[in-house]
Amino acid sequence: MPVDEILRVPYQVRGSQNWQWINIYTRLSQERIIFLNQPLSMGLANSVISALLYLDSEEHKPINLYINSMGDPVTAGMADAFSGMAGVTATLAILDTMQHIKSEITTICLGQCFGVATVLLSSGTPGKRVSLPNAMITLAQPKVATQGQATDIQINADEVIAKRQLLMDVLARNTKQPIEKLNQDMDRNFYLTPQAAQEYGIIDRVLESS
Repeated sequence: MPVDEILRVPYQVRGSQNWQWINIYTRLSQERIIFLNQPLSMGLANSVISALLYLDSEEHKPINLYINSMGDPVTAGMADAFSGMAGVTATLAILDTMQHIKSEITTICLGQCFGVATVLLSSGTPGKRVSLPNAMITLAQPKVATQGQATDIQINADEVIAKRQLLMDVLARNTKQPIEKLNQDMDRNFYLTPQAAQEYGIIDRVLESS
């Protein structure tokens, strides 16, 4: 069966007896649920941002952001000239939108949150950052793919350092951890269980039941 058929579900049009098949992610968004399940490219960021803005324009009710992502496109094995700093830029764009809208945002980790995806997880509304019990949460430095002359590479490196500092500031604010500790812990991939992530300040609680 084609993927687009698998990802379609029946939906009864409101105020009507008519049914139609719609994309499952569209159906989820109608329940104020956004599912982030890919590396954080700019294309994905634009989709998430569009959904956040639309849902917030309808009414200022909580939005549920489910995250199961490897974070950076580079980390996920998509290192090429098009990825560059896409993961960092996409994350900052989503973070700005989360801060801009008036609706509260519940962030839920299921499966895994890696690197910049963990930053998003930690940026939900205080008290509404959660994880399912068997998820994997990882702190990691953002990666970058670059090419060109030495001067271009240096310029990109400087920009990476500046953007990385922005993410570290966000993490420090969300977790209440000192920048020095974050830098030390993230010198290598830093894996946490949901319980450890709660103690670290990334999430507020572990969902043991629905």
